[in-house]
Amino acid sequence: EAGTCGMLVYAVVFPWAVGYLLWEWGIRMGDALLLATSSYALPLLSTVFACWFLGTPLQPALFIGAVLVVAGAALSRLGVKERAVAVAEAAEKNDPGLR
Repeated sequence: EAGTCGMLVYAVVFPWAVGYLLWEWGIRMGDALLLATSSYALPLLSTVFACWFLGTPLQPALFIGAVLVVAGAALSRLGVKERAVAVAEAAEKNDPGLR
């Protein structure tokens, strides 16, 4: 049916285009590390929106998954920050002009 195909195209193309434009804007204007880390939440958010849109209840497994996603994003961000600090400290020791 043409109407169903149109709705499917709209449901796929519109969020993709908006997401891409927001991602590009965020990379240019914001903190790339924060943006990359927050991208871990995309599957969780899309699942929550799909449940809301389809009228299905959120299952307990989703909340367990959400905790795991947030913990993984936090660990990822901490690891990258620690590495960046270590690289900056090493660069300062090797080149006093960076201070």
